[in-house]
Amino acid sequence: MKILILDQLGCYAAVAAASYLVGIIDEKPTVMEIYNLPCFAAHHDLQVGRIYYIGKDSKGDDYYSLGVGKEEQLMIRSVQDFLNIIGSQGSVRIIGVSLYNPFILSILTYFVLCYPLRNISKRASACILKMRFAELIKKLKTELKIEFTDPTRDMA
Repeated sequence: MKILILDQLGCYAAVAAASYLVGIIDEKPTVMEIYNLPCFAAHHDLQVGRIYYIGKDSKGDDYYSLGVGKEEQLMIRSVQDFLNIIGSQGSVRIIGVSLYNPFILSILTYFVLCYPLRNISKRASACILKMRFAELIKKLKTELKIEFTDPTRDMA
């Protein structure tokens, strides 16, 4: 199955969410773990529509992040309708996580365009996302209807 996670630019909450589901980061990542994620804050312009491949989970599902600007709900409806028409609704899951990007992200993204401020903006975004990460995980669990367990508990 392909799982497409959407946010405004496709490289903030969407990358963190997909990275969690793939197993790159755990439920309580540090700011630096988020900051160092492949594709995190990877945009160098404000163009939406970029898609990033994040990886494959243990079940073989592929995870992607996509930047959709302010049109998250429109994109979700359109893709779901298209998949229903072609009869492939079970092959792709779509999850919108723009809500978990900080409001200040819209301001910080302009700093990313200015090279000297890029790291400050990226770090600030990682800090704010870390604070909201538990909420993001709860959304993922609800959307995917998956119960996440700690594998170390099963070994005891």
